[in-house]
Amino acid sequence: MSNFPEELESKIISLLQEYNLNHLKEARYSLTDRYRERKENHKTFMQSNIERISYLATRMPATYASISSIVSPMQNLEEFITCKSLLDVGAGPGTASWCLANLIELKEITLVEKDLELVKLGKSLMKNTKIHSLQEATWKVGNIVQENYNTHDICIASYVLNELSADEQLLLLNKLWISTNKYLILVEPGTSFGFGNILRARDFLLSNGASILAPCTHSKKCPMQESLKWCHFSTRLQRLEMHRMVKGVNKGFEDEKYSYLILQKNISSYDPLKGRIVGNPQKHSGHLALEICRDGHLEKPTITKKHPHYKQIKKLEWGDVVVLEDV
Repeated sequence: MSNFPEELESKIISLLQEYNLNHLKEARYSLTDRYRERKENHKTFMQSNIERISYLATRMPATYASISSIVSPMQNLEEFITCKSLLDVGAGPGTASWCLANLIELKEITLVEKDLELVKLGKSLMKNTKIHSLQEATWKVGNIVQENYNTHDICIASYVLNELSADEQLLLLNKLWISTNKYLILVEPGTSFGFGNILRARDFLLSNGASILAPCTHSKKCPMQESLKWCHFSTRLQRLEMHRMVKGVNKGFEDEKYSYLILQKNISSYDPLKGRIVGNPQKHSGHLALEICRDGHLEKPTITKKHPHYKQIKKLEWGDVVVLEDV
């Protein structure tokens, strides 16, 4: 489970105290309903400050958890931990920037968001924070498709593509790729619709010379492209008290599903023995049933206790990389 920053939680709680809890719950319901219908109209869906505050309490922790799950494994990469600048487009209240700034020592953060009131909230959350790059972050209000961007080591667009038409997505992706020095990170909801956006981005960026760092372990045609499956992953987050209250639930956790793509400028070679676990491993008595994407194919190996690496493989989870010579 990811750890939502305590200072960020404290600031959101202070904002929540300005509103009636029942009104916050109603705002959250309205926001959720509008979000589900938004796929067709691509319009800004937060219409009042109480909706924005309810978003901070319920969706910001979930979004933070998914981004953390995606980028945390990159901490063992020297190329990643030496990144100094970040461009966060469609930044909302700055969730992705908070996550990355808590992982690596950034020097420069630029956030672009079209919702002025959300920008104001984002600035208030970063004011007087312990992390210097967040305090000094540059916020811009504007249309992310029409903006021109300077180059940054990392560019990220989280839960953004689903707000744009297909043509707008490609325009934005082209600008972001030109602006990327090292890594471009895309995150979308873990739905068939969200995966469709990731798949479109994958095809477009591969045709423009990108290399995939994750989740794909190959650059061949996605084997889920013409199937009923879609590539997505899941992370479990602990629901904070403010999260449970505004959402009106008692369960102490929730599972956030997401699709994602990490691309890099440096050309990399793909190891045909490496695969990604793309579903929950089925752990039975005496054997494991895995579903793996490897070298452009979906495979379903069965691992028995007789396998020399059974104990190590048994520890692997949905989303982990596995070396196929070991299975």
